[in-house]
Amino acid sequence: MIRRTRAARSALGALGALCVWAGGCRPDLGERDSLVEAPRILAVRGEPAEARPGDTVTYTALVASPDGSAITTLRWATCVTPKPLAEPSIVAAACLGDDGVEPGSDPGDAGDVATLALPADACSLFGPEPPPGGYRPRDPDPTGGYYVPIRASLGAPGTSDTRGADAAFQLERVGCSLGDAPVELARTFARTYVANLNPASPSVVLSREGAVVAEGGAVARAAALEIAVAWRAEDAETYVYFDRPSQTLTTKREWMRVSWFASAGSFAVDHAGADERAEGDGATTLSNAWMAPVSAGPVHFWVVLRDARGGVAWTTRELEVQ
Repeated sequence: MIRRTRAARSALGALGALCVWAGGCRPDLGERDSLVEAPRILAVRGEPAEARPGDTVTYTALVASPDGSAITTLRWATCVTPKPLAEPSIVAAACLGDDGVEPGSDPGDAGDVATLALPADACSLFGPEPPPGGYRPRDPDPTGGYYVPIRASLGAPGTSDTRGADAAFQLERVGCSLGDAPVELARTFARTYVANLNPASPSVVLSREGAVVAEGGAVARAAALEIAVAWRAEDAETYVYFDRPSQTLTTKREWMRVSWFASAGSFAVDHAGADERAEGDGATTLSNAWMAPVSAGPVHFWVVLRDARGGVAWTTRELEVQ
């Protein structure tokens, strides 16, 4: 998922592909990405996680706020503008404004859940088929996938809510043909490839010196905790992959990546796990260290799990610092 703020608009073009999986992109201004100091979108989950052009997908946004309150006023839109080769960003600059998108039309699209249809020509706009306007066909990502950018913005349509300056793009994986593969190989791929599924919500355990801290439990100020995240082995799926250099079909296993967020305190790392440079190693757990703040009060946690092909899941927790 790609995040942007007003301050980040000019910097968006310099951000790399890792931002898709890192839980949000913004310029390095010295702040920790894991610290939630204002309302923001941490993740967007599409169901199904992979769809065909023209299919209807239901999106749910994970919106965090420092006090843990639910914020459900969002604007939704589907990017329908291919990215010019001259633009280094992942999403076309036109999709940051209104000209490059199709806004959600359902009245429910003003909430944290929206139902949107993928463009019928998605494989032309964002995939291997020849696109309109002189663009060249897109290159697949390291898993062989193509993606339609879905935009979610804080703030309701027609309001002056300044939170609307904060938006996120979820890249919805879209099923396209191989395009440049031999005919028989392409047929085999179409027959054997299984679309991606979202992982299940991960389990999250907070502990202090080996003792589990219950949901809503209390810890001392400046205490050091371990946050362990676990997911099912089957959430890291094996999938068919077209290896272009050898012109053969092979299999890969998804890697998994975890992003941690909290309303106070600090993590040892903001994100952990593999990325698009690696294949899954079969691991089903990741741990992180968190230091409680020196001030008392409730602390809210959000843990986001992503797989290599764009699947998303999350879990929330809360405790009291005394």
